[in-house]
Amino acid sequence: AVRRYRGLALLDGEQYAIDDFDGFLEEAGTVCTIGSDLHWKDWTRWSNRQGEAMQLGGIAGSVVYRGRLKAFEPFLRLAEKVQLGKQTSFGLGQIRVTFKN
Repeated sequence: AVRRYRGLALLDGEQYAIDDFDGFLEEAGTVCTIGSDLHWKDWTRWSNRQGEAMQLGGIAGSVVYRGRLKAFEPFLRLAEKVQLGKQTSFGLGQIRVTFKN
């Protein structure tokens, strides 16, 4: 999500900065995965431009994290809006974030 934000900010001419990037990475190290049902999903779509079927694939499912996530919330909220990863123009890369206390 941070890389996606950085790329968009650079394209828009905005300065990309996290004041304390080392601290940001350290904070990420405190986050643990406590549940996951992630799986790989393959599917096929027809490309009129290329005149052939295309194989697409990606991760689907859900994951639950525990830790100090507040520092990551702005990036995750942005990721909900702009999607992550490749082939977002096909509706891929969608995420939904829910925070619980």
